[in-house]
Amino acid sequence: MKHNFDVAYIIASLPALLEGMRMTIIVSAISITLAIAIGVAGASVRIFNTPILSLIARAYVEFIRNTPLLVQIFFIFSGCPALGLKLSVFWSGTVALTIWGGAACNIENFRRRLSSSVGKGMREAAEALRIDRLRYLWLIALPLGLRVAIPSVPKHVDFRC
Repeated sequence: MKHNFDVAYIIASLPALLEGMRMTIIVSAISITLAIAIGVAGASVRIFNTPILSLIARAYVEFIRNTPLLVQIFFIFSGCPALGLKLSVFWSGTVALTIWGGAACNIENFRRRLSSSVGKGMREAAEALRIDRLRYLWLIALPLGLRVAIPSVPKHVDFRC
């Protein structure tokens, strides 16, 4: 079987390829940013062990990790309109990747990194100074923990779904 490489076809398809690359970059940028926000929020809830919210975050992580990404994309694109929520192709992909990225790698990664990089003594010192949980998180835990957590985000993505 002989295949011919057609340069003219590639050049003719270049505008569509560049548009696809531009769209991929936009979807990725939005999804990664929102997934990091979900990861920080979910990790914060899990670290402080808030009874109901921690249970919801844990259930969210387990559900998203244990369903294939393709099923999630299919449900958001085809199932949500049946529930009355109609999303465009762009936003369906962005929402699916955001939900998956937040749960599949960010929440547990950030929780682990925040709890290991910020010592127990820091938390006790914040409690002794009567710093509330939100200020402790914003001023102490996140600046210290995210320096360790952000570089490890790509290393913990598990594509073996």
